Amino acid sequence: PYDRLQGANVGGTRRILQMAYKFSKGKTIRFVHISTIGILSNSKIFREVVNIPPDYLPYLSGYAQSKWVAEQLVCHAEKISPTVFQGCCILRPGTIAGNSKTGAGNIRDAVLRLMFGLMKERMICIGAGSPLPQNLSMAHVDHVSEAVLHASLENLEKKSPNVTVRHLITDKFISLEQIADILDEYLRSKHHEKRPFVRRLPVGEFRLEIQNKIQTDPSHPLFILADVLASGAGFASAAGSESSTSAGNAAKNQRTTPVSSVPLPNVTRKSLHSMLAWIESEWNNQTRTSLQPSGSMN
Repeated sequence: PYDRLQGANVGGTRRILQMAYKFSKGKTIRFVHISTIGILSNSKIFREVVNIPPDYLPYLSGYAQSKWVAEQLVCHAEKISPTVFQGCCILRPGTIAGNSKTGAGNIRDAVLRLMFGLMKERMICIGAGSPLPQNLSMAHVDHVSEAVLHASLENLEKKSPNVTVRHLITDKFISLEQIADILDEYLRSKHHEKRPFVRRLPVGEFRLEIQNKIQTDPSHPLFILADVLASGAGFASAAGSESSTSAGNAAKNQRTTPVSSVPLPNVTRKSLHSMLAWIESEWNNQTRTSLQPSGSMN
């Protein structure tokens, strides 16, 4: 929820801006702010534009809401101190997955926990009304880091007088159906069996099973779905994801994904297998009670 993230994402951004202004001594600094592509969820805005209307805030995750407010702070700083904050750059990555080679990432990340939880329970729910994101924009952390450095240096060299925006995303979303196939492939490889492992459940049965799991085990990786399940609605929005409605528009050849001037390499089945292996290993190595999620899916 927004209240839990306001201090870090909004208050943290405010303090960094204040510190930058204090030490600039009136000289121009090239301020780079890392936001999230999630602030575009449900907005039908796909271009790299600065101003995102607040109309869609009620439909965003708490995380995306806090990042939207942080972006407003950056833009406000540029307006009141144009000499110091001239040409600020806002970077909007999608979901950041583990390292492309080792799979290592942030085990508290909501999307990584979601994938691990689905693998752990060996079930998935696809289609309208599902509490799961139907499509994910994922990029590996090492690729995102390289893109951040490239975009920051480019902003320094070009010296644009205005605030600029760059989307750091891949050009392909991963569908939930593909996620199910990848989970199946990983489990078949691990257990050396050819039978399918992941059950495709209807919405009602899936919700009931997950609710029963998380009610008795708050440390369960799928506890991140608690708010969505409690609301009785389908998945609304989260950083770097699409709802089932957006997926339907994609099938009609309507654009549903943001454009990017800094496209990142797409994730592969092999790299996602490495990520699943890393998450599974990390989860088993740490005490479950210490693994509090860093965000929720709503």
